Amino acid sequence: MKCICGKSAIHYRDWEKKFYCGPCLSRHVERTFKHTIRKSELIKNSKKIAVAVSGGKDSNTLLYLMSKIKAVELIAISIDEGIAGYRKQTLQSAKKLCNRLNIEHNIISFKKEFGFSMDSIDKNYCSYCGVLRRHLLNKTAHKFGADKIAVGHNMDDEAQSILLNFIRGDMNRFQRLGVSPHVISNKKFVPRIKPLRNIREKEIVLYAMLNRIPFAHASCPYSAHNQRRSIMNFIDKIESEYPDAVIQIVRFYDNLRPMLNKSASKVKINFCQCGEPCSGKKCMACRMIEDIRNER
Repeated sequence: MKCICGKSAIHYRDWEKKFYCGPCLSRHVERTFKHTIRKSELIKNSKKIAVAVSGGKDSNTLLYLMSKIKAVELIAISIDEGIAGYRKQTLQSAKKLCNRLNIEHNIISFKKEFGFSMDSIDKNYCSYCGVLRRHLLNKTAHKFGADKIAVGHNMDDEAQSILLNFIRGDMNRFQRLGVSPHVISNKKFVPRIKPLRNIREKEIVLYAMLNRIPFAHASCPYSAHNQRRSIMNFIDKIESEYPDAVIQIVRFYDNLRPMLNKSASKVKINFCQCGEPCSGKKCMACRMIEDIRNER
C-alpha cells in the first residue's frame, strides 16, 4: 500500500481511511503535538515544566517532543512506587532518554517518602498508587519551581477516563478532564497539561519506534484486573466495528466542556498538615498513608 505522498506505507488510519509512511506519520504526530500546545496555550507564560516520565512509550515520547521546544526549561520526574522488576526496567529506560537529551532526571521513591512500597501493602493498588503518585509529582514539581506538569496521557487514555468517570457517576473527576484541566488556582498546586491528548496510542508507539526513542515494553503487574482495563477492552470491541469511536468520545466531551465549566463549582482550598493544597482538612494522600500505616 502507498502513503498519500506515494511512498510505501507502514500505517493505516482506519478512521480516516488513509495510509501513511514513516516520515509522514512522524510529521503528523509532531504537527498535532504543536497544534495542541498552541491552541490550548499549554506553555503560555511558562518558564519551567516538569515532565512526568515513567519510562513507557507515552511519557518518553512526550519528553522527546517537549525537548524540541526551546522556549522552556525542562526537568524530568519519575516516581518509583517500589514494584519489583517492572519499575526497575522502566526507570532504566527513563534514565537512558534523559541522559541522551541532557535533561535533569529526579527519581522520587515511595519507600523514602512514605516508608513503604506498593509491593508491601495489601490494598486496591491502582487507587492508592494513583493518588500517591500525583501527590509526589505535585510536591516535587513545586519544589523545583515548575510552572506546569506535563503528563503523557494520549487520546485513548482520555476516552477511557471519560467513560470511566461517566460509569462511576463521578462528576467532580469528569469535570477535571481535558487537555489542561485548570480546576484549582493556588500557587502550591502545579497545573497539569496533556500535550499528547489528541494523538492515538498506536501512533505514539510507531512514532517512538521510528525516532528510536527508548521505552520499556513492560506493563504494571497490578493493572491487569482493574476497572480501567475493562473499559479499555470495551472500547477496543466497539472500535472493531466503529473505528472512529475513541475520537468521537473525546470530541463529545470537548463539546460538553463549555457547559461543564459553567456548572463547575469553585473548589475551596485548604492546606493539609503535610503542606499540600486540598479541599478538606486532610489531603487524600495523607489519609491513605495513615490508613496503610495503621494496618502495618
